[in-house]
Amino acid sequence: MYIVFWASVTNKNATPVEFTMNFPADSFAISGQPEGYVKFFLPPGTMTPEKDSVYDYGLTTLKSFLNDNFHKPTQLKKTIKPKEEYLFYIAVVSDEGYNGAVRAELVLKEQQLFYKINMLDSLLPCGSIVFKK
Repeated sequence: MYIVFWASVTNKNATPVEFTMNFPADSFAISGQPEGYVKFFLPPGTMTPEKDSVYDYGLTTLKSFLNDNFHKPTQLKKTIKPKEEYLFYIAVVSDEGYNGAVRAELVLKEQQLFYKINMLDSLLPCGSIVFKK
């Protein structure tokens, strides 16, 4: 089973920010499901608002990406200019379904980035947003 999310990071500052996001190759136990595990990926592709209503948000390369990268960590690195919005994909793969709707969000604490998903009991450290000088 897999789920494709898209996320948006907007730089509302007057200076560029260095956005880095990464997920390890590890699997994580699903909360309340002792047999279930989940993995996170950052597949390549350009998300646009027009793709919001398209199947998998228009991400057509997920299967080949997972075939090549399933046991590898994944990473994004992008300099986001002032007043710029950056949209990207997050893919979640599980060996079994989840009871209920899956919800996720990015959480910023100071400059550290965390992924919050209701399939896990805790926040998953996943990157940073650093203001460039």
